Amino acid sequence: MKKPFLPVGRITTTHGVRGEVKLEHWCDSSSVLTPIKRFYLDENGTQPLHVKTLRSAGKWVLVSFEECSDIPSAMALKMKTLYAARTDIQVEDDAVFITDLIGLPVVHHETNQTLGIILDVVNYGSGDLYEIKTTAGKIALIPAVKDFIKEINTEEAVRILPIPGLLHDEV
Repeated sequence: MKKPFLPVGRITTTHGVRGEVKLEHWCDSSSVLTPIKRFYLDENGTQPLHVKTLRSAGKWVLVSFEECSDIPSAMALKMKTLYAARTDIQVEDDAVFITDLIGLPVVHHETNQTLGIILDVVNYGSGDLYEIKTTAGKIALIPAVKDFIKEINTEEAVRILPIPGLLHDEV
């Protein structure tokens, strides 16, 4: 089941003296956050923060909230994860959120054999990699490219076509 609230970043520190905070965002682009008018401090959406201003600052986003007007209130938000309602995030129809991939079974595209589950999506500079815990308990990294990833169904599984050795020769 898809989560209704998605983690979008972490507040790292304050900025200025009027309660503005610096957000390390986890989106492909900070422009994804621009139309969002309300963030949440919890994954259930029960602690809203109403956006007063939001602007890009290099790889960061600077945000001020209606509920936060000074340094002490901004300091209270330091290192907090911010969530946004899935319905407030405007992305392409075929976009997949990392949170929807984590925990999905990984299945061989041709044999339907379950190969493991996705633990995480990581990027070491050359592109996204799916971190998979195989059925044998080993950790494998699968490049998130069409040569290997044949189908993503966030309700069922990720179907891959591994080459020999990619999953420690378990296939």
